[in-house]
Amino acid sequence: IIRRGRIRVGVDPDNVPFSYYNARGNLVGHDIDLVNRMAEDLGVELEFVPINPLTLAEQISEDHFDLAASGFKMNLRAFGDAIYSLPYMNVNLALVAADHDRERFASLSDLGTGSGLVLGVKNGSYFGRQIQSILPDARLVQLWSESQFFEGPPERMDALITTAEGGSAWTLIHPEFAVIDPKDSNTSAPIAVLLARADTKTAADLGTWIHLKQHDGTLKDLYRYWI
Repeated sequence: IIRRGRIRVGVDPDNVPFSYYNARGNLVGHDIDLVNRMAEDLGVELEFVPINPLTLAEQISEDHFDLAASGFKMNLRAFGDAIYSLPYMNVNLALVAADHDRERFASLSDLGTGSGLVLGVKNGSYFGRQIQSILPDARLVQLWSESQFFEGPPERMDALITTAEGGSAWTLIHPEFAVIDPKDSNTSAPIAVLLARADTKTAADLGTWIHLKQHDGTLKDLYRYWI
């Protein structure tokens, strides 16, 4: 990376508020700012490489990028030959539903087994599996983007499975919806940067950098601004 003078960063351009295109067509978000700070500290340029969570394992093995950062939840079963850096944030399971329906989803236990419920979830969602185990009779509609729930739904859905952090951003854009943190759910997941499994030295160096940014206030400032 230093010899090349450029770090290649894989990003999912459809993951509000971590990495997404704003109304001006600029790639922005918490993780975009994070890797910009990283490149600045390393003294290298940034090259963004679009990724697809469904083909990410192949992109990692074929060396499409040096690392990937788009709010990836740590998961031992995901992404094939990937390893994770030190986590830099925790995200929390939440639902987004029409504002008038918020009380209906205030408690997961009150939903029983979820019979008759139709829930939208982005393909490959970590929290989708968690909800399916809690509400085994709910039907999950796989979405290529969470934006489909708001803008172009393939069918009627009662709620969207997402994170409290992402859901809060969506409800700023679509105020007729509410983000709901069920009172009987404490499910959360750490998020981290992804690297190829062979890059253990880079992962260790990145972990040191994240640790430094936790202590100098950088991560707190990014969280306050974006989340």
